[in-house]
Amino acid sequence: MGSATLKVEKEFMAVTALIDRVHLFQKEAEASLDFLLAEHNEVLINAFLFLLRAKGETYEEIVGLARAMIKCCKKVEGITNGVDIVGIGGDGATTVNISTGASILATTSGAKSESFSLLQQGSRSSSSACGSADVPEVLGVSIDLNPQVCCVHW
Repeated sequence: MGSATLKVEKEFMAVTALIDRVHLFQKEAEASLDFLLAEHNEVLINAFLFLLRAKGETYEEIVGLARAMIKCCKKVEGITNGVDIVGIGGDGATTVNISTGASILATTSGAKSESFSLLQQGSRSSSSACGSADVPEVLGVSIDLNPQVCCVHW
């Protein structure tokens, strides 16, 4: 497997490179995800991720993709020093969703201080009986709040 400098253009050359099992540089991976997120083309996104996984991701590619994802994050005003206990989910290994339980246990044990705020993000189940968004909902917690409303309740 070689490495080549690619220009991410409208025809999206990264897919061709991944088919050829060429590693992307960090900037190329970042530009590729930027392009994909702007295009909102699910077929192209799926092809890119499938080919990247089939080739085997490199450290450089993961860093580039992470940088692109960070650009999409929204800052929640009013919450500083947030700590999120997060699980990866979707592992297909029939594991227990422990991150949500750990968040609830930590919060009910008083794990909020001036130095940090415990947060929990999540989604519906994709490969297990329940996801991290399903648990609080069953407990009667409203989970469909926008960031500003969350800060009022915080």
